[in-house]
Amino acid sequence: MTLKLKKAIMHNHKTTLLFSRKVYVLSSLPHKGLKGKFKAIVCTGMLCLTTAWCQDICQISSFDEFPWDRLGDKEADEKKIFMFDIDGTLMRTDIWNTTYTVLTSQPYESLTQIWSLLSGGGKRGVLDLGTRYELSTLIDDRFPAALDALRENGHIVWNYTNVYTGKLYDTTYEAQIAYKLDRLKINRSPILVDHEPQERVELALYGENKPALYKGILFNAKKSKSGVFEQSFLPWLRANESYKEISHIVYTDDIAKNVYEIGDVCERHQVKYTGFICAFP
Repeated sequence: MTLKLKKAIMHNHKTTLLFSRKVYVLSSLPHKGLKGKFKAIVCTGMLCLTTAWCQDICQISSFDEFPWDRLGDKEADEKKIFMFDIDGTLMRTDIWNTTYTVLTSQPYESLTQIWSLLSGGGKRGVLDLGTRYELSTLIDDRFPAALDALRENGHIVWNYTNVYTGKLYDTTYEAQIAYKLDRLKINRSPILVDHEPQERVELALYGENKPALYKGILFNAKKSKSGVFEQSFLPWLRANESYKEISHIVYTDDIAKNVYEIGDVCERHQVKYTGFICAFP
């Protein structure tokens, strides 16, 4: 797929489907009567049959456009891992309340980090304060119940976030993000290693950074999401007896680039993949 076509899809707010790396904007198909519609359906179906590892990517603009019942069906023959990005996908940062909390909780540190940023010292200090004291709200109040239903139907539900690992002021990045999800009742599946539950799993290094799984959240340690997925997460998953039955990965993110690149990884490793690009208003 060309970069130009990918960019067109990223800015298209209509539902898009990607079949075998070809894109159809179904809501934009010309109305040529029943015959024309039938041809379009047959065409996309035939494209899906051309590869054993069909990659489907859709853009959705609301909670209701996600096919919860179809993909989460417990009677299906395949067991899935549903991975959801956090910010911009499940929740949004409450900027004003977060700023107020940061300034009142850490007034001296806030001024120090703001001065450092303005003096060209980088923005990580300010971002770390935001992460430590962030207050968020759900994009849709139905997310917790929907994710619980997926788990109850036997699927794995985890989150994947673009966040560092390790110490963060008086806590850790991992514990803070887990608290943020728990506060909004976003529950995750446990992490198993050879069928034994684990709170935290260190994954293979990606460069000098240390990605990790913690309480059902995959942390990429601020590196490429697709790179960590391919070089750190997927090898761990495939070597783990607990997940031998996994045959389908469903990934949802508000950043189109992540959805496409993780789809490319799954295609290279012959893993069935469905991706959703969130374009929530």
